[in-house]
Amino acid sequence: MARARRQRHAEWGIAIARLGGTEPTPSLLAEFQAYIDGTGRLDELQQESLRWAPRSVYSAVSHREQFAG
Repeated sequence: MARARRQRHAEWGIAIARLGGTEPTPSLLAEFQAYIDGTGRLDELQQESLRWAPRSVYSAVSHREQFAG
């Protein structure tokens, strides 16, 4: 259940960035996979997202996680 929730959060973050015209890098996708698997943390995702699409991905995932509970 928690894994599915993290996956939905990650998908949401990627969708938000794509709406802005930015595609994810392979390294960001690897960070998302670690987050989904529970081996990566959201703050690690923030560091990678700052290299990829400043704050948009991290913010989307963080807010989604916050509001979804």
